Amino acid sequence: SLVNMTSAALDFLNKKSGDKGFFLMVEGGRIDHANHYAMATRALTETIAMDRAVEEILAKVDLEETLVIVTADHSHTLSVGGYPGRGANITGVVKGDNGWVMKADDGQPFSILGYANGPGFKKLQVKDNSNSSSWEAISRAGDLQNGETAGASFVFPGAVPTEKETHGGDDVGIWAAGPWAHLFHGVHEQTFIGHVMSLASCIGPHKDHITCGKRRRQK
Repeated sequence: SLVNMTSAALDFLNKKSGDKGFFLMVEGGRIDHANHYAMATRALTETIAMDRAVEEILAKVDLEETLVIVTADHSHTLSVGGYPGRGANITGVVKGDNGWVMKADDGQPFSILGYANGPGFKKLQVKDNSNSSSWEAISRAGDLQNGETAGASFVFPGAVPTEKETHGGDDVGIWAAGPWAHLFHGVHEQTFIGHVMSLASCIGPHKDHITCGKRRRQK
């Protein structure tokens, strides 16, 4: 599992690095893979696995000496739609806490989660014996019904037919703890992350920063 690999990597690097420190990157790559196939439930499960890996890191490192950064390199076109209640299952249909179920113009419920493009579009079918040339001829075959929740392999709806779902253009979050974590605030260009890492570790373009000299003398 991701958490086990992360734990083993930390143990190995702690043992080998001595007082020189180390750099470790942990990627929850399966989150990306699942989204490309419009499998949002699996993507969320993999996100939980990533969260547990972060918990393992925070439990093992000394935050007085270690900068921990959590971020992403891009978003996906996954979004939340409708007006679900606070208690609604995110992998199910749009449903209020009072039991009300939101329905589309075809009279059928629809999932809370969906993609702007992807293989989910290809689940649509044309109704048998339909004489309509409008959207009313479309049947949303295989979509979730009230009371159902999506399993790991369920393919969520997509608005445009593509072999694989694409990346999105949303800003992604960044969270940090440890030395110089306070420099992360508001909105930053992605290259800013590397500069903070350079300053915190006294390597690269900021290795000669005045604070690096002070830290070396303290050691």
